[in-house]
Amino acid sequence: MIQVIDRALNILELLGADPTRSFPLAEIAEMTGLQKTTCANILQSLSSRDYVEHRTRPAGYKLGYKAFRLVNSPVYYDALKNIAAEQMDALFNAVGETAVLAVLINGKRIVISVKECQQGITARIKHSANLYRSATGRVILANYPKEKASRLIDRIGLPDPADWEEISTKDQLKSALQVIQQEKFCEVRSSDIIGLAMPIIRNGIAIASIGVCVPLFRFDDYKRDSIKKSLEAAAKSIEDKISNGISVDIV
Repeated sequence: MIQVIDRALNILELLGADPTRSFPLAEIAEMTGLQKTTCANILQSLSSRDYVEHRTRPAGYKLGYKAFRLVNSPVYYDALKNIAAEQMDALFNAVGETAVLAVLINGKRIVISVKECQQGITARIKHSANLYRSATGRVILANYPKEKASRLIDRIGLPDPADWEEISTKDQLKSALQVIQQEKFCEVRSSDIIGLAMPIIRNGIAIASIGVCVPLFRFDDYKRDSIKKSLEAAAKSIEDKISNGISVDIV
């Protein structure tokens, strides 16, 4: 095995053995048999790709969010859900409509948290849905790394007309996603429901999205502006919380 890969895997295995703990550099070096400088350089490379995150309190290193996403670990998604809980409550209270937190898993839009409106007529949310069908799905794809997004589109194909009526070619899809990416906002209307969503960005990449679903008869331009403003505040607050890395030791 190539030596540097072997050393990097040893470090990841060490951190993965106790994902709730921050390991000091000196301890990682000692337990993996590496010199501190070598160990620090490998950790820096892993950290730059988000497979490891450097914590300040408590000081040390932990597995990063990409390491958890490789295996769709519930630890990562539970941590993200808990980090966003306060903002989900605030969004729900501000707009009075169903609020959702979603991620991309295996080409699907998966809802990991929902605050459901209790009014007589409300938007019902599917836990798993086609990526193209929802605002939360489209806004993640639009803010995904271009190469990964392209590979994903090749794998899942173009949208069905029922999921995205305006799109029938790859060029049309690329242009539509570019608009969403530039606006950092997506709005999807169906016959009776409208969904609005914004990405949650970390290091320039969407790791999730936050959205609101409203029955069309309760929607107007004033409500749209109000929801968009509340979504901006919620997304920004969540991004601020994860700017130093998603903590996986939240219970």
